[in-house]
Amino acid sequence: MNLDQFKKMIRREFGSDLSNMTPANVREFLDEFQRERRRGGDGRFRLNETQTSYEAILRDFFRGVLELPAEEAVIPLWTLALDLAFADLREVIADQVAGLFGPEDAEQAAGDA
Repeated sequence: MNLDQFKKMIRREFGSDLSNMTPANVREFLDEFQRERRRGGDGRFRLNETQTSYEAILRDFFRGVLELPAEEAVIPLWTLALDLAFADLREVIADQVAGLFGPEDAEQAAGDA
């Protein structure tokens, strides 16, 4: 997939100004996007991760992206940033919602977010 195709897919999914982004549909999009990118021609998932720690996986990811031409690097970096931004947003929303409930309900609400 090239950058123009990726941009069209993003705009089709979230609107031309990205105003249709929500934590739920961002998560669904990212999950499906990753499934499609990892799937081989026979429909099987192929995981080639050789690292065993989170830090090593991140180093491996950024090392590989650094070697890509700039236009190719945009897609994995943009999707990572989107994932991190909306993952953080879920925590912010959970904290805001938690204040509306009692202590026991707050723990449940945070788990559901």
